Amino acid sequence: MRRFLGVVVCLLALPSFLPAQSSDERQALEQLRDSLAAISDTVDLIRLEMAWIDVARVDRDNALLHLRLGFLALRLGEVGGKDHYDDAGSEFEWAAELEPEWPYAWYGLGLAEWGLARNPGNVLFGVSAWLNNDQRTVAVGDFSRAASADPGFMPALEALSESTEEQEINRRPQLALAAFRRGLDTEAATDPLFHLYRGRLERSFGSVERSLDAFDTYRRLGGEVTMADLETARSRFLVDSLDGTAAYYAGAAGTDSLTIAGYRTDLTPIADDSVLQAFDRAGGAARATFLRTFWTTRDDEALQARGARLREHYARLAVARRSFPRSPFTRRYLFGEYYRDNHTDFDDRGVIYVRHGEPTMRRKLVAPLSEAYGAEGWRYQNVDGHRDFFFLATEDPQDYRLRATPLDLPIANRTDFLEDFEPRLITAGSATRARYAQEVFVQGKENIAVGTTTDTYELRFDRSLESIAQVMTAGGSQDGNVLHVAVAVPVDQLEAVDSGGVSYSLTIRAVAVDADGRIVARIDSTRVWRLEQRDSVTHVLERVSVPVPPGWLEIRVAVINGDGGGVFPRDTIEVLSGGTAGARMSIPVLGRRTPRIAWPIPASPDSVFFNPLETFPRDGDLEVYYELYGLTAGVDYQTKIEVSRPGGGFFSKVFGGGGKKISLSFRQLADGSVTRVSRTLGLQELDPGTYRLVLSLTGPGGIELQHERLFEVVE
Repeated sequence: MRRFLGVVVCLLALPSFLPAQSSDERQALEQLRDSLAAISDTVDLIRLEMAWIDVARVDRDNALLHLRLGFLALRLGEVGGKDHYDDAGSEFEWAAELEPEWPYAWYGLGLAEWGLARNPGNVLFGVSAWLNNDQRTVAVGDFSRAASADPGFMPALEALSESTEEQEINRRPQLALAAFRRGLDTEAATDPLFHLYRGRLERSFGSVERSLDAFDTYRRLGGEVTMADLETARSRFLVDSLDGTAAYYAGAAGTDSLTIAGYRTDLTPIADDSVLQAFDRAGGAARATFLRTFWTTRDDEALQARGARLREHYARLAVARRSFPRSPFTRRYLFGEYYRDNHTDFDDRGVIYVRHGEPTMRRKLVAPLSEAYGAEGWRYQNVDGHRDFFFLATEDPQDYRLRATPLDLPIANRTDFLEDFEPRLITAGSATRARYAQEVFVQGKENIAVGTTTDTYELRFDRSLESIAQVMTAGGSQDGNVLHVAVAVPVDQLEAVDSGGVSYSLTIRAVAVDADGRIVARIDSTRVWRLEQRDSVTHVLERVSVPVPPGWLEIRVAVINGDGGGVFPRDTIEVLSGGTAGARMSIPVLGRRTPRIAWPIPASPDSVFFNPLETFPRDGDLEVYYELYGLTAGVDYQTKIEVSRPGGGFFSKVFGGGGKKISLSFRQLADGSVTRVSRTLGLQELDPGTYRLVLSLTGPGGIELQHERLFEVVE
């Protein structure tokens, strides 16, 4: 350490007659900054400062000496306390007065102001922020002044880029953009880092196309390849393009520590500790594989196209950083604020936005309010229900925080929110209003817990397809079964994919999730067909299938036609197999031979017929297919199929009715662990209406199995 101090003191011996901010002086200052960065002992730093101050008392008009003292005070501020940032600012101001055209003076002054901004320390900081006179705003102006003094001064350009990105209040990106565009004509433009910072600024505040050009130049000039991949992917995702996917995963396989930190930072807003720990453990190609699995799993869970969730994540990050930045003030949490987070760059609106995207309904009240700066209510609606989130800004107009209930919002404006989100709290009588309020509060706390720990990306469509989907199993084996998704889409809701209006496409997506939350099967099937005589049919029928393991599965299904589509409510189905314990019977599949939606049973001359419409003409037949599991080969069992009108209650017994019935009984020998059964029922004797089919089976050892299905008979 003593040897190092001797080297630093020798810097005082630089000749004072060198040209202002010559290359030698700049190099000496950078060497000084590097040397100071290696010292963490405040005693040595203060001793050196006192020695230099003694020199400055004699040589008061030496601008270079004041710069040295300023950078020394900055280091003391980093390791010794915020008061030293004031000392640094004074030294840099003195240097700027002596040499106003020296970029280092303004650059150092900006660093001092930024250091103070990280330690605001008094309530007047907030007042200054709203008067455009806070330290961060002043610092950005100083960095801009340094870049104006020397358009190719890289330290100032770097600081200007990073501070503009980080600044939450009073952003003035035009200063930074102008500085970098001026710098294109200087020697700085030969530095890869110049184009890296320029690209980031252009992406956030200028032109995405210019940012892509900047990153290409950064790569061409020898910049870190994996960083170029990450930045290129970030930009491409913002133009609603999946082209960034390849670059994203290519960069993730690299070893550059700064690039890896960038990937981790981007992942953190939606990743829990276990995910981040797994990310940290993975390296190289394994890291890229980990991220690919992370994002494609979310694609599949949301029935999105592969790559869509990753692209959406970066689009959300951009919106959250631009629209919901967290103010620089330290949060002081109040009673009723159940979500508490000090680790993100945005307020609670940004937390929810990054995790769940644009809400389907948003209501906003802004100042002036008597009790708060503003309030917002967001609703996320999907086929399975909705979740509401309420935000209130009480201490800072840029810090909206989650609240559990709209009853926490300002009294004068509460009715506006209740009408949209909880109208029952307005219409309910006094006896039930308290109970409703408690229910809303409990649900609100649950919404906060779920909303801040999960992430979603629901499919949304410009057109709604009023389609029907049927999920069944058929084709069981010893180890699993086959999941079938049959859909019916009204022809008059389909849009053609060609100018002639005769070619149509239909995409069916489905995902099966087991009890542990793992995706065990996925379907993404698109079919294009020609429909010459559209008026001749009412619905387009289609079926897709996928093998699935036994057990309880949650199924999600979506159908897509161009910009139209529909997502069906989550369904749960038990998948049986030959290995299922005990005697079991599958839910019967009810189908028609015409129009034909059939699945040929492997190694069998028979087929399974499907009919997602569940309507059957009275002059046709009903095809019934089911499977039995767990029976011993050769066991004799009795089966009965009954078709009758649902109901049969008191009035039916008194006044008669119920219509005609169909009953079929037969005995059969089991084939073994899996027995397939198909029967055909004629419907000619039934009148139009709704019917219930009851399938019953009895066998030795007290075996009794039964399933019911409803269907419609039409003319």
